[in-house]
Amino acid sequence: MAYKQNWNPDEKPSEKEMIKYLMKILPDIVDTTFLAIGASDDGGRHIVTMAEWDEREKSPWKKEISLSDRGWRVLRMT
Repeated sequence: MAYKQNWNPDEKPSEKEMIKYLMKILPDIVDTTFLAIGASDDGGRHIVTMAEWDEREKSPWKKEISLSDRGWRVLRMT
């Protein structure tokens, strides 16, 4: 469960809005095919961003960027 001091629940967008936002910014962050989906675990709801390895087995993530913002926990999966 998220702690209130770490995020402002009043400014948190809906899951659908957050996925839409991520799908807009991911082309600038990922070189390969990608997807953002909602998921859940023991820590609650979160967003998973997934990207495929390229044929050279090089990381598809162009740059290190913190995707955990807007009150959501965002996981990066390769």
